[in-house]
Formats: sequence, C-alpha cells, structure tokens
Amino acid sequence: TTDDCTACAPTSPFANESAWAKGACVADCTPLGKYANGTACAACDATCGTCFGPAATDCLSCTVEAYPFLHGATCVAACPDAGYYSDVAIDGEQASCAACASSCLTCSGSAGADCLTCPSGSYLDDGSCVASCPDGKYPDGTMCMTCDATCSTCSGAGNASCLACTSGVSLSSGACVSSCAMGAYETGGSCLSCDASCLTCSLSASNCTSCSSTTYHHNDASSGGGSCVAECAAAEDINSVREGM
Repeated sequence: TTDDCTACAPTSPFANESAWAKGACVADCTPLGKYANGTACAACDATCGTCFGPAATDCLSCTVEAYPFLHGATCVAACPDAGYYSDVAIDGEQASCAACASSCLTCSGSAGADCLTCPSGSYLDDGSCVASCPDGKYPDGTMCMTCDATCSTCSGAGNASCLACTSGVSLSSGACVSSCAMGAYETGGSCLSCDASCLTCSLSASNCTSCSSTTYHHNDASSGGGSCVAECAAAEDINSVREGM
C-alpha cells in the first residue's frame, strides 16, 4: 500500500518518518506538522502547529492551546505588552501578534487611532498619540482632557483654568466671563485691572470712566473717559463723576 514504501518517488520525495524501514511518502511535510529534513519529515517543536525547522522560533502556525499567538515565527501564550496587539483568528486564520502604529506604545489595532497608551513625551487624545494637546484640551498626566466649555484653551480642569475664551466672553483671572468686573476693562479678549486711581475704566488702565467718592472725574472727550483727581483745577466747575453718581 502507500504506507509500505521503501523509497520515495520524485513527486513525493519525503519519507513521513525521520528513521524508517518502510512507510508513506509525501510531497510536503508541512500539513503533517513536520518539516523537510533532507529526504525525511521531522517533527516540529512542540509549541508549533506547522513549521519550517525544528526550533521553537521556526513556527508557521500555532495549534497548541497554551501558545495560540504567532509572534514572528514563535508561538506564544500572549503578545508582548508594548508595540503589539492580539489579532484574533477569524474564519480559520492564524491568531497573531500584529504591530501597533509607530506612534502607539500599546494598542487595540493597527491604526494610528487605536492607541491605548503612548510613549513618554506624547499624550493620548481620542485614541491617537500627539506631541501636544489640541485647542480645547489640556494635558493631564499622559492624556488630553477636555477644557471647560467656556474656555477655548486651558491649563487644567474647571472654569478657573482658562487661558483663552470662546467668542463673546472675556478672560478674567483664569475664568471666562460675559463682562469684566468693576475695576477692570476688556481688551483683546481679556479683563485687565484699571489703574488704582479709577473706580472703572475703558480702553486702557488709566482711562477712568468713574471715580471713588473721594476723587473727581476729569473728562477727556476724545477718549470717552479721563482721569480721577483729588481737586479740580481753579478754572473748572466741580461736577463730580463718582460711585453711585
């Protein structure tokens, strides 16, 4: 029978046993879970399903339940934590350790948006590793977190960590406000303090629009403001612009 060969024909040149007196001849050792060693089929390493050599690093596929993933040419129990993810077998394909995108430290897939953690010096932002967090987010450890809704950029959580504000609001001591508090004026999207002599001001710190109860407002028609003075000049009438007046 075909299992009683004593020599193999050129079309099936490999003996199914490495040391034999008679046996079967095959064209390919691989389907048998063996590899061609000269004119005979020799056993693969115990961790391999199929192989191209005798070593544990010569695997072509994995069938041992304890070592299900093909990593390079080695069957392993689990894929390395860094740089690889477990590509689970589908429709009979071999489960393998597939490489993450180069930007990821660990990942769940091969795309650049499949990162789970990032290398040192980069931050995880919606699955991608970035060198710096985009506007509207701030770095928190190794991740980009969303700023408060009032901030366009921020340095941390909450509405007191804004660096810049969305349109229509102004930055005041880290918070975004609809209008600047008394004693401050709006310029370039930020609230800045008025000069100490002013109660309120506009356009610049020293352009007072009202004064405290102990000083008088000296009008400047060109600026819509003026200055706060302790006394009016001799030629001027006292018509004070003070708090509540």
